[in-house]
Amino acid sequence: MREVFPFLPDHVFDEYRVVFKTGETLVTQERTVCGGQERFTETHKIPLFDKGKVAQVATVMHNLTTHHRIAMALSESEYRLRTIADTVPAGLCVYQDGRCQYANKMMSVLFGHTEDDLFRQLGPLDLICPEEREAVRAAIDRQLSGDSDVIRLERVCVHKTGRRFPVELTARAFSYEKAPAVLMVFMDISRRRDAERERRLLLAAVEQLNEGLAVTDLNGRVQFVNPAFAQMHGYEVEEVVGKVADSAAATEVEVKKATRAT
Repeated sequence: MREVFPFLPDHVFDEYRVVFKTGETLVTQERTVCGGQERFTETHKIPLFDKGKVAQVATVMHNLTTHHRIAMALSESEYRLRTIADTVPAGLCVYQDGRCQYANKMMSVLFGHTEDDLFRQLGPLDLICPEEREAVRAAIDRQLSGDSDVIRLERVCVHKTGRRFPVELTARAFSYEKAPAVLMVFMDISRRRDAERERRLLLAAVEQLNEGLAVTDLNGRVQFVNPAFAQMHGYEVEEVVGKVADSAAATEVEVKKATRAT
């Protein structure tokens, strides 16, 4: 054979020897460069028997160059998508068959679990606090059955350490690997909740002031007044908000009188 195909490398001759010795088909994939062109092939070396012994070996070669290029393009595209997903400041998880089929890096940051924990031991619903888990499961089931569009819920999740924290959970059904799945997005809203709590405390304090307080935009339209301000001018709060300052407080003279009175 070497006399017929002197250009073949030694490892190819070794592969033929294996087929002659074992009588089993051998499949290999090769990368070659011919005329400056990179080519990928798959070769099947098939034994042909005569009287129970391997007499010849048939070689069938498939050109995989196009297939390989497509696979490489898809791989690069997937890499780019994963890179983008890993920069999103929210946990992304693909829920399918009760398990987590995909999770971005933020899922580990949010919940403290390793990727191995998320993929092998836990399902996304295990991250929800026990008392709210069934409600979320029912919402996800409605997604999978097509009974609802995008769902947005505010729920409490549990960190690996046991610490509880609020999240905004968004979920939508889609097809993943040709099977029904749900994309779940977990957004930590702890800071938002803290800001809302501080805002409520501030608003309560302002509403208790004896001094009148009003906030207007650049056009003079009243955005906010506390009860004291409204009472000074003989209005209810609802009557003042949204009005232009000149008409909301009757006249500028009345405002000045009220200011001097306080």
